[in-house]
Amino acid sequence: MLVYAGIMHGAAKIVGAAGADLAEADLTGMLRGNSFEFTVAWPNGTKGQYSGTFDPGGNLSGVTFDLENPTSQATWFRQEPQF
Repeated sequence: MLVYAGIMHGAAKIVGAAGADLAEADLTGMLRGNSFEFTVAWPNGTKGQYSGTFDPGGNLSGVTFDLENPTSQATWFRQEPQF
């Protein structure tokens, strides 16, 4: 599954939209230094928590999990994101 997120931030709060396959959803979260965390409320009723960091080269990495089933986790990595 490919998940994308379009994020806008002002101060430490981030808001935006996420999509996977044919579903789209709103996201909200926080940005602190080089770390971020946001929650996506998917149309099917599930909520995903995404957290990670970015390095000076713009690479992103982190972990995601289902808030109702936290043992269902996945790690992810994105090289050279397009901002």
